[in-house]
Amino acid sequence: MRKIFKLRGEIILRVVVTLILTFIITHVIWYNYESYTKYEKLKERSRDINKSLVEEIISTLKPYETNDVDLINEIQNNDKVFARVYLVNSHGNVLAESKKEGIKVIDIWKVHNTIKQLGIRFESKNIFKIRDNRYLIIFIDKATRDDSKTMLLSLIISVIICIFLLKGRVKYIVKIGEKVKSIAKGDLSMRVPLKYKNELRDLAANINYMVQELEREDIKKNEFITNIAHDLRTPLTTILGYTKMIQEKKYKDYNELNSYVDTINRKGLYLKTLLDDFFSYSKLSSKAEEFEEEEIYIQELLRQLVEDEEINFKDKEIEVVSNFNEKPLYTFGNAEMLARAIGNLLVNAQKYSKEKSEVIITVQKEVINKIDYGVITVFNIPKEEVLEEDIKRFFERLYKGDTSRNNGGSGLGLTITEEIIKLHKGVIQATKSEGGIIFIVGLKLLL
Repeated sequence: MRKIFKLRGEIILRVVVTLILTFIITHVIWYNYESYTKYEKLKERSRDINKSLVEEIISTLKPYETNDVDLINEIQNNDKVFARVYLVNSHGNVLAESKKEGIKVIDIWKVHNTIKQLGIRFESKNIFKIRDNRYLIIFIDKATRDDSKTMLLSLIISVIICIFLLKGRVKYIVKIGEKVKSIAKGDLSMRVPLKYKNELRDLAANINYMVQELEREDIKKNEFITNIAHDLRTPLTTILGYTKMIQEKKYKDYNELNSYVDTINRKGLYLKTLLDDFFSYSKLSSKAEEFEEEEIYIQELLRQLVEDEEINFKDKEIEVVSNFNEKPLYTFGNAEMLARAIGNLLVNAQKYSKEKSEVIITVQKEVINKIDYGVITVFNIPKEEVLEEDIKRFFERLYKGDTSRNNGGSGLGLTITEEIIKLHKGVIQATKSEGGIIFIVGLKLLL
């Protein structure tokens, strides 16, 4: 769903709305408050404020009143003047002014020491003779309200409005936190409700996706354990059964005894293979596998692997076609582990390919996202039709097609291959291609 506002924009908008509402509400409250205040009380407050300001200005300028030059400079330069202050002569000519308004003449005979009340504000005119032919004129225009109280009221109102405007988001964040705690305790059925159209919604959606993946992984884990138990119990049951028959001497002759021993040996080896694969997968998936890296000639590695499996391919009348890049391609990694990973793909192709078909193996250089890769592909035509859903599950733990469930594999071969390629910072995938299946492995090349 498209976001209307980002969270930052929403917060800024609410802050602006808070400031506007605070100004309006504070103004209305103070206006009504002052309207109900007695007129005489306002006048008294105005006189007190005016007197205080005049005294401050006079005390500031008093040290300079005997010297025209210093007094004029102080009036023109002093930033502490809290009102309009003018120095004039007896003709009303302005000699200096505090606000630099460009006034040239003031009729001093029309200026009186007066205070005019204007609601919650007042205007005052004050004239003082500081010596012969020099007058100080002070004009004041100021509100009678207490600014400190106004600021405190504005702060309180701002906090209240902010809490009101943001409480939904804050409450939602708290709810997300509670859901995450429940998820952390193991409740994977928990989901965070989706609200708003900003980053909070994205966060909730990502949490839900994470929980969904954890739930799927938990199901896979349970299936993994169940399948391990099944795969281990079957050969173990066979071994125990034949062992008991041998102990009880339930065989006709020496040949039958040998067949029992052969079966026990075969199942024991299969059991060992299963345990080795489980152990390898456990180490690889936990990233506990440590290995020494070396420079690997990719084409030579493939040639050796193909030669090792050549007899098995011939037994099934499968032709192996190799198409390798002529220019040597090198990667960096563990040769033994990569041999096992690619070998698993060849064994998989040999085991599940249609008889009298071709297995095509290629090694080429490709540039993917501006990175040079040595790309290995293994193509084969399967015995039975493979659906897209099956291909997507090839690298799942213990996944085996129904018809091949008893083929003697652990179901971890392709999973181990994927983990090894990941450890080498490579990529692997499987897809349908021209009536067959193609496995693609990409390994970063040495420059």
